[in-house]
Amino acid sequence: MLAALISLVVSTIVIAGIRVPVIGVGYELYSAWRNETGLQVDLNSSAVLYRQVVALTLFLLVISFTVISPKYRYYMAFLSIAVLAITAIVPHSELVKSVDWRLILFLAGSMTLAYIFRSLHVFEFMLVELIRFTGGSFRLLVLILMFIAWFLALVLDEATSIVYVVMFVLELVKLGVRDVKPLIILSVLATNTGSMALPVGNPIGIYLAFTAKLPVSEFLTKALPLSAILLLLLVGLSLVLFKKYFDRCDAELSARATGVFVAHMKSKFVLPPRKLYIGILYMIVFLVLVASVDWLARSLSTLVESEVDAHTLLAFIPYLVIALTPITYDPEELERAILRGVEWPSLLFFVALFMLGDALKYTGVAYKLAYAVSQLAGCVVARTAITLLVFSALLSAFLDNLSIIVALTPVAKAYLTITGIDVFYWTLLYGGVVGGNFTPVGSTANIVAWSLAERRRVKVSWGLWLKMSLVITVVQLLVALIFVILVLRVI
Repeated sequence: MLAALISLVVSTIVIAGIRVPVIGVGYELYSAWRNETGLQVDLNSSAVLYRQVVALTLFLLVISFTVISPKYRYYMAFLSIAVLAITAIVPHSELVKSVDWRLILFLAGSMTLAYIFRSLHVFEFMLVELIRFTGGSFRLLVLILMFIAWFLALVLDEATSIVYVVMFVLELVKLGVRDVKPLIILSVLATNTGSMALPVGNPIGIYLAFTAKLPVSEFLTKALPLSAILLLLLVGLSLVLFKKYFDRCDAELSARATGVFVAHMKSKFVLPPRKLYIGILYMIVFLVLVASVDWLARSLSTLVESEVDAHTLLAFIPYLVIALTPITYDPEELERAILRGVEWPSLLFFVALFMLGDALKYTGVAYKLAYAVSQLAGCVVARTAITLLVFSALLSAFLDNLSIIVALTPVAKAYLTITGIDVFYWTLLYGGVVGGNFTPVGSTANIVAWSLAERRRVKVSWGLWLKMSLVITVVQLLVALIFVILVLRVI
């Protein structure tokens, strides 16, 4: 009740305190909101204010309960979407449409596939081989793992990357590493950092690439270099800030990484070897299909003479690979993989977050917040770019980052019209992606990793997440600001 009261008071103060005029940037925001919703009402009217307060209050309640106790977040999320449905502040058809069902389908298929790989000891085999390669050095293993997470997010996408990287990290428990929670967080930070580099890595990148017509060639010069710099920064700061953790894990792993132990581990899961090798083949096929999804979509479009969307096709690729599993999997085993491998509560939580995030956008809350950011920015190019970067990062740490970027894009468009430069779109990309590192609910990768860890009884607290991410993310944002000023030359 206290959380509800505080959320209601904060929401009322914020919503009542921001009024959007129909001039300048406000006009751009009005136009974007009306085009998005089809509504032709006043964004500041009493009827709309009521809807905005309810939407923001419900969202803040879900976030507050997620902080108070993660296991209660489901109750509040389901209660919130029930209130949205009962009060009809967002049309029911809009709520259903707001969910990215492609992502939900893809995650369900990827989690099932990951369970199959785990049961075939693929992750175990890869981990033992990696330990043999690193000579039992935990530091070197982490460096390689962070690079893999960064690279997979870059060439595939953050959802694919984090599912398999986290499953890989959780296997370290079998090798004597007692505390893998910090490594899960570092893997997420590396994944988010890599997802910035190319449009395919993150929904924000995909949205800006299509909306602002940003070509891939510009991502290669304005996003990829910064992403690589931020990865090096992440690795360097991690080695310095968490030296004690690395020392302790080095001792635990080196004690287990003898030739005898490795030989023993391999003997446990190489029998029968045929299943292991087929499991590795499944993984290779899956990664190749995901990496070549754009080419596949174009080829299928030519073949069937109809447009095939690459992102929709991506959602069904895991099921294509699962269809091959009868070679090694009985129907009962596949049913077990679907039931145990998929983190169904987290997927339903995702559905609720999509609906709540869309409620912020549909009722105009996100556009009001965008207007407040534009007022702080003024008309100076450098100050506008810096303000958009900082506030998109701060808002993305707690609110749905794609909804925030969607709302801030008209602001960037308005300043593009005034100044003639597109730097503002890039600051939104940097802020939205890097800001997602701050909290466990900052991005898709964070929530997926958090949920997969909980499923294996590895509980990552908000306190630990903030302790590990705060300094690193703040420094990454400072470097992104320097990059904007020096490389994109806003001054």
